[in-house]
Amino acid sequence: MQSPTLRAGATQVTAAMVDEVYRTSEKMIALHQRIDAFVRKDWRALQRFDDIPWDYFRQLWNPPSPDDDEPDTQATSAAPMNAPPKTPRHSGSTKTPRKPRATKANLTPAETLSPAHIKAKQFQDDMVQQIAQAAGGNAS
Repeated sequence: MQSPTLRAGATQVTAAMVDEVYRTSEKMIALHQRIDAFVRKDWRALQRFDDIPWDYFRQLWNPPSPDDDEPDTQATSAAPMNAPPKTPRHSGSTKTPRKPRATKANLTPAETLSPAHIKAKQFQDDMVQQIAQAAGGNAS
């Protein structure tokens, strides 16, 4: 969206620009079926895409009711609605301890940080705190 806006010499994105890019951009045209399926809340249409957990959306958009006898409500596991879609696991019986996972907020798990990295992180946190206090804000 930025590129067409900048090419047009505009300083703001308008609804008309978004509509035009949606209708004419090759990248967006390729996504129309996906977007339309989400807009219509059509979990059946999402079945075409391997990277979308359609069963999760089926449960979200079409929860089974006690007196619902429609064939599209398939029996599912008793997983909570807000649980992420399950992924296949190894069938091995021995569990190996997992390594800490890196996240967006913590790019390197704590167990792999060297003492120098820990000291640098503490210094950064202290500096952020001091700058925030000097600016009159709360750093939490």
